Amino acid sequence: MAALPLDISRIYLEPAIEQHARGREILARFPQAERIPIASHWRIPEPREGDPGDYLTTKRQALVLGVKKGLAFRPNGRSADFIAPSSSNGCAMACAYCYVARRKGYANPISVFVNIEAILAATARHAARQGPKTVPNQVDPQSWVYDLGENGDLSVDAAI
Repeated sequence: MAALPLDISRIYLEPAIEQHARGREILARFPQAERIPIASHWRIPEPREGDPGDYLTTKRQALVLGVKKGLAFRPNGRSADFIAPSSSNGCAMACAYCYVARRKGYANPISVFVNIEAILAATARHAARQGPKTVPNQVDPQSWVYDLGENGDLSVDAAI
């Protein structure tokens, strides 16, 4: 597999990041990166105020670490039965069709949520509440299917 085009030089981090093992592990992987405290992963002015002509630099050099607060599930019915709470947002690429840039500025840096245990536990509880799938559908005839990566790039998450 080719190396990912990431050169993380700054990390925007919410206050509770270091309370999570995943947060500490990620910070340890990038010890040289400048750490910039933020109140929320949604409120980072720099990606919105930078040079739109140089958006790939921001996407590849900035990392946002946050705690996923909303653990809601949405019905989907196309490629999955439900959309699970995402473990990340954004990616290292620049696809023209991507909607994420409208929410976090033109550069939509990678945001990784460090409370993965809470996200997975919420998914397990949701699946248990569904009980067995009794009506087959186009997604799967027997099993409930969850989209785990709607807002991000799981291959980049794994690399981080």
